[in-house]
Amino acid sequence: MRYRYSRSVVVPSCIFSEAQSEIDEEVARVKTDVDTYVEYTNEQFSSENSFMLYQLSGTLMLIGGLISLWHITAHLRHFHQPFIQRKILAILWMAPIYSVTSWLSLVFSPVAGYLSLIKDCYEAYAIYTFFAFLIAVLGKGNRNAVVALLAQHSEHLQEPVGFLCFTKDEYESPYRLALTIINQCQFFCMQFVLLKPFIGITMLVLEKVNVKD
Repeated sequence: MRYRYSRSVVVPSCIFSEAQSEIDEEVARVKTDVDTYVEYTNEQFSSENSFMLYQLSGTLMLIGGLISLWHITAHLRHFHQPFIQRKILAILWMAPIYSVTSWLSLVFSPVAGYLSLIKDCYEAYAIYTFFAFLIAVLGKGNRNAVVALLAQHSEHLQEPVGFLCFTKDEYESPYRLALTIINQCQFFCMQFVLLKPFIGITMLVLEKVNVKD
């Protein structure tokens, strides 16, 4: 009967250390390659998404601008009431200016604050022009004629609010009530016209001096 004796092989510890070091280096190299690939893939997806966003917003900007320009040219071709149509043209320019500045703010984000200021200023101008447009349509530019027209329908007028706290019955006449409401509308309109650009400029200055919200 034969017996086999096995002899254990003693491996030096330095070989284990070298093998472990090589494995650790390979794992670190693979991890670095994977992280680089993931980062590159995310950048590619981000670039593609940004391009689609720019393309879609740019397309909508062109469509809105073309529609507004079509209405503008239609008014210019039939410019029969210049006093009223000039105000309509100023309001119609709101859409192209807003769309172009918004698209440029999306593409060139570092100058978004300046472009937003342009939008704020023109928005204030458009609100003022719209109020003037109502006066032009209702009273042919005569503010007193608008007040007289409103006085004829005083039963449909709402009570003034804010600093004017009288009730409808406390006014001397329907004309006085209509005049008060016109003054209130004009005050609120001018409040927006003056405050909107001021707030926009203030926000831009605060952003430049790194003032946090």
